Amino acid sequence: MKLWWLWRKREKELEKEIQHHLQMAASDRKERGATFREAQAEARREFGNVGLVREVTRDVWGSRWLRDVAEDARYGTRMLLKNPGFTIVVILSLALGIGATTAMFSVVYGVLVNPYPYANSDRMVHLTVQQTRGNPSLSTSTDHNCNSFGRLDR
Repeated sequence: MKLWWLWRKREKELEKEIQHHLQMAASDRKERGATFREAQAEARREFGNVGLVREVTRDVWGSRWLRDVAEDARYGTRMLLKNPGFTIVVILSLALGIGATTAMFSVVYGVLVNPYPYANSDRMVHLTVQQTRGNPSLSTSTDHNCNSFGRLDR
């Protein structure tokens, strides 16, 4: 709440400063002999676009991006509420896209990243026995061979 109060105070100060510049320029014109209406018109013309000055000053303050995000969110909400058919299509499309992405990530993670449901699965080994006589093909280890390896390890 305090930030809102500070923001309102800065806005009031900005408005007072702009009005002060306009009044000073108008009083200079009146002193030179212009009518009140002409002096005000010339002061505004010399000062430039008041709205642009306000926006540039707010940009310098650094809070414009937050206001722009809030305005964009309000505008988007208004447009979605104005077109309920489009809103339903958008929501369903997002739901389908998010669901499909989640499913694909789950499959890829389960198959490629973490394929074994064991602790320290990166330390698992696959033992094979190569026959030196006869057919030099590789064959997978059997329980009997694993027990032999265990005895050799001791």
